[in-house]
Amino acid sequence: MLLNKLYVCNNRMAVQIRTLESEIAQEKIEVDHLQELLRQAHHKHEKDKEALKKATRYDSCNKHVVS
Repeated sequence: MLLNKLYVCNNRMAVQIRTLESEIAQEKIEVDHLQELLRQAHHKHEKDKEALKKATRYDSCNKHVVS
């Protein structure tokens, strides 16, 4: 009887471990996705910043330089 209870307990623990491993894997996928979105947003920010610099440059006659 005691061995049966240990077996049931071990099975439950094994299921909990598999569930946790699955949750960790899913969260890693989500973190990777968010990091990629952040990288893309940073890249867009840098491009927009450079475009703004170009748009606000003036030539010697105080006219906008069109690039």
